[in-house]
Amino acid sequence: MRPVIRAGRGLAAALCLLLLCARDLAAAEPPEPVIVAQSGPVAVLHTAGDAGYARAMAELAAAGHERVRRNLGLKQVAEVAVLLLTPGSPQLTREAWARRLPRWIAGAAIPAERFIVVRVPAGETPSELEPLLLHELTHVLLGADYPDLAAWPLWFQEGLAMREARTEGLRDFATLSAATLLDRLYPLESLALRFPASEAEARLAYAESLSFLSFLDARFGRARGVELLRGLRRLPFDEAFRRAYGLGPGAAEGLWLRWVDRRYAWIPALTSGTTLWLLITLLFLAAAAVRRRRSRQMRERWEAEEREDPPDEEPLV
Repeated sequence: MRPVIRAGRGLAAALCLLLLCARDLAAAEPPEPVIVAQSGPVAVLHTAGDAGYARAMAELAAAGHERVRRNLGLKQVAEVAVLLLTPGSPQLTREAWARRLPRWIAGAAIPAERFIVVRVPAGETPSELEPLLLHELTHVLLGADYPDLAAWPLWFQEGLAMREARTEGLRDFATLSAATLLDRLYPLESLALRFPASEAEARLAYAESLSFLSFLDARFGRARGVELLRGLRRLPFDEAFRRAYGLGPGAAEGLWLRWVDRRYAWIPALTSGTTLWLLITLLFLAAAAVRRRRSRQMRERWEAEEREDPPDEEPLV
């Protein structure tokens, strides 16, 4: 089957990227044809064996496309291409992208090309990959609406993408907790241009980015974030931030750090030696109370049985 080609910018860019991969590979055998599953403005590129999966992904991505645009107040209905890398994808294609993406990264976006690549692990359902799609779609759609997106701090871009993906969970909580206790949080300024390369350090950077935006929403209200995005259409980031929140990013970071300290203040208390012995004592007292209650109930049952069945009198001799 020959590739299906549309005039959309996203799909054209995606096919160009595929051609670059093929040129890098210099494969001796002809590449497997690329097939497209289309849903609204989203085109999912796949091979023949992944047709059903690609259709489901295209529908999820199209719905996510609309949700992200609505949440962020975006104007452009940008055509987006999504390349699926599944266990059934040609090995040479997977190897080409393995050279471009660290193994631990599940997906990536190229906003300038309106292109997303998604790694699909064996057994992963399309719905399980929806948060990843929303994350990468946020990057692409922001890039379509804001030509100067690259000038924004990276922590802000990633924080927005994580918020739209709704991925905050116990893992992020534990990551931030450990970094707070060990005083290893990254200054946001150090995350403005790039994130650390290692998986553990990058996860902390992502968690910090989301936490900072969550703090801003909680402290100032979500409407201020909408105002910031409106201001970014005509102002540099720092000025738009100051007009939206009434203080600069650095001052807001100071408030956030105090908020983080308070939020995780209960963890040192639970891990201190005094608290540990107090918990042990409380558990001992609770266990003793349970044993006393059980003993009392047993005695009461015995006494009731004795009242109901008095012993027989001894026979006369």
